[in-house]
Amino acid sequence: MLELGARPDLAGPPTGHSHPALPLPDIEATLWTAGTPPISGAVLEMSPRDLMLRLRGDVKAGHIVDVEVFSRLHRFNFSVRGQLHWRKPGGISTIAGVFLHRALPHDVVGPFWSDLRKELRYDCDWSCLVSYKRRRRTIDAQLLNYSRSGFLMSCRESISSGEEIAVLDPSQSHGAAIVSGVVRWHSQHTPGELLLGCELPEDHGLRISAYLRTAGCW
Repeated sequence: MLELGARPDLAGPPTGHSHPALPLPDIEATLWTAGTPPISGAVLEMSPRDLMLRLRGDVKAGHIVDVEVFSRLHRFNFSVRGQLHWRKPGGISTIAGVFLHRALPHDVVGPFWSDLRKELRYDCDWSCLVSYKRRRRTIDAQLLNYSRSGFLMSCRESISSGEEIAVLDPSQSHGAAIVSGVVRWHSQHTPGELLLGCELPEDHGLRISAYLRTAGCW
């Protein structure tokens, strides 16, 4: 059995947009990847160990990157390393997600603390299979977003809170699970569709990201 404690931000359905329409005020960023010129941009959203950036150029997911975050208004300048795990191209800019190797200091997150999520959520749209470990059943599902230690999916069958599940590749239904987690909440989305919020062990969201990258999602 997975030993997980219910996290506050997985206690119910998410509210609001996946990220704000405009960057956080007066927070700029520069991203470096080995062997490429730096790319400038702005911080769209952040949590203590996540950054969502709008970059003036394209980047590839899967690389270790260095990020400098700075603000003249709030008087901070901080550099941190992390993994660029998610990207969403759009014209001349790219929205990118970075899981940080260490937490941002209070000087950076303090002015925005009341508005921060514990973890950011990253949109995806991927058909998968979900296996009930206790009932030994497999159903179709759609993965909608993920975070460092959780994910949201939709399906047509109710799964009880506390149920341990495994996410499988539909083309390899007898293969190893991509991730295993625990259902923390479920909500009726439409008459024939339910949303399920699931918790993962710490940092296992990277496993989802790595799989989606190999599947060509970004």
